[in-house]
Amino acid sequence: MTVERRELSIGGRTIPLEIHRVPRARRIILTSLPTKGVFRLSLPRRISLAKGMEFVSERHDWIADALTRWPTIQPVGHGSRVPFNGEDLLIEWEPKAGRRAVLMGNKLIVGGPEEHVPARVARFLKEAALKDLTERTVALASAHQLKVAAVSIGDPSARWGSCSWQQKIRFSWRLICAPEFVRQYVVAHEVAHLRHMNHSADFWAFNAELYGGPVTPARAWLRAHGSNLYRIGV
Repeated sequence: MTVERRELSIGGRTIPLEIHRVPRARRIILTSLPTKGVFRLSLPRRISLAKGMEFVSERHDWIADALTRWPTIQPVGHGSRVPFNGEDLLIEWEPKAGRRAVLMGNKLIVGGPEEHVPARVARFLKEAALKDLTERTVALASAHQLKVAAVSIGDPSARWGSCSWQQKIRFSWRLICAPEFVRQYVVAHEVAHLRHMNHSADFWAFNAELYGGPVTPARAWLRAHGSNLYRIGV
């Protein structure tokens, strides 16, 4: 599947448009992806790009309406706050501090040029996420004699984790911003897929066993607050 990127101008805003060629698609589909901040245009093999862009133009009002429901991105900079492990961290920019962000209590000290603050906060969060989620995954899998081939992080728009047939588990880095019980639930969910690559009754029973308690509170937290994690402007 090939991807081309363009931009839309809607109400004075410039919005990214991803154009996907989907060989098996039977019709043109335009999708709003608020958590990624893009619109996706899926085109069948034989539909021209010009026809696809005409389709987008005809849906100008629909796009404008969809934008009103997108989460407001929260800029990250000196004095702003970002969620971390279910709590808020205060970002403090100190020009003479080191290049790597340093956690000090409920503060994250970030040095270097001020325009680099968002990137350095992102680096801190992603490194913390990879370390935390890898340790949890390996420990839980080992405790139940399950093999995990690799653990990685990304920024998917529609799921918090995934497990492949190759026993590779991938998580959203944004989970580091959620409370610990939520991260542990997502880890248990993906580790359970190492044994059951489905969502059968056996899977859910094993998921609950791995988690060690009812999964409803964690799932409820993600439904209620998960979209807010995509507002972090890094």
